[in-house]
Amino acid sequence: MDLFNELFGTFSGLLSLAVILFMIVAMPIGIWWAMNHPAVSPCEEKDHEAHPDER
Repeated sequence: MDLFNELFGTFSGLLSLAVILFMIVAMPIGIWWAMNHPAVSPCEEKDHEAHPDER
């Protein structure tokens, strides 16, 4: 129980816990977002079609 108080009783302990929780939540969302969004957005694609010489 002393270890628990050492880790989570201080502000830095709570902060590190928040960071770990954020990483656990944000990483799958980031991976999912990256997989579901093409590297080139549709707007950029249209722009390249309109100006093919600008590559």
